[in-house]
Amino acid sequence: MDTFSRFLSAVFFCFIIWIIYLADSGTNSVFFGLVKALPHGDKIGHLILFGLLALGANTFFKLRRFRVGGTEMFVGTCLVIGFVTMEELSQYCIPSRTFDPFDLLANMVGIVVFSFISNTPKLRLIANK
Repeated sequence: MDTFSRFLSAVFFCFIIWIIYLADSGTNSVFFGLVKALPHGDKIGHLILFGLLALGANTFFKLRRFRVGGTEMFVGTCLVIGFVTMEELSQYCIPSRTFDPFDLLANMVGIVVFSFISNTPKLRLIANK
């Protein structure tokens, strides 16, 4: 994978961290306004953001996989699942946040959908350059 693609994946991860920081600190953002303006915008945002994070992580790690039982899993997908689960559960400890299991569900749906996209032949060619 070329350096620019890896750079984009890293920048997107930093963007996600920044969004989480804003939410955890109770800071308003234009992004939160956009999400609130759309019906189900929060869940759609979770699905897309964390799905794209999984796609970026999978390409960052050149679609590397490992076996869990009889199932192959992307390394990037598993790292994102761990990160997302910890982030959502941490909301129990942050006074300005409220844990919502449907946010976690939207995250997981996005991760699964974008992980399937990671497995397309065209993306395999790009990731393995």
